[in-house]
Amino acid sequence: AAIGELAAGVAHEINNPLFAILGLTEFLLKEAEPGSKPHQRLELIQQTGLEIKEIVRALLDFARENAEERHVVALEDVIRSTVDLVRRTNAHKGVELVDTYDDSLALVSASPNQLKQIALNLIANARQAMPNGGTVNVDVRRDGDWAVASVSDMPRSPVQAFAHPEFATIARTSLAESASRARSHTTGAATTRFVV
Repeated sequence: AAIGELAAGVAHEINNPLFAILGLTEFLLKEAEPGSKPHQRLELIQQTGLEIKEIVRALLDFARENAEERHVVALEDVIRSTVDLVRRTNAHKGVELVDTYDDSLALVSASPNQLKQIALNLIANARQAMPNGGTVNVDVRRDGDWAVASVSDMPRSPVQAFAHPEFATIARTSLAESASRARSHTTGAATTRFVV
């Protein structure tokens, strides 16, 4: 509830001046000659403002969800919206974020908010494990009766992975159950992979 109130307050503080900027930009676009430099700059301002508006909307959607509410959801939809949020907020800066889905519509009984938080944390951890950049791969697929979401990182320099050999791995578990079963192990691999 506190996060929702905080997000609503932040959204209000951002949206008020944003709507004024977008309104004024739309007015100025009508006056500017199409194709001119001022018109192109105003279009850039408008596009950026609309992107900010979408980030705020996604933040509010994320904060509104009840963390304890469990229902049947498509795992792909939850992970895709989380990856989109990461892309829009530039939280993947310095790394390439690659997401793949097998379009199997794997349904799980879970809290969408908790799934999003797990995915956000795993993506953030993967990014932080690669201070010199690299690739974060997010993969969602069906594996028999399992719905599998995995996040793996591949540093640009494999030496990075050897410098920090301890990684936490979420144990493979049904997403209908709690995703809190975790274990830690040491690996010498250049790639770290988390599977939920």
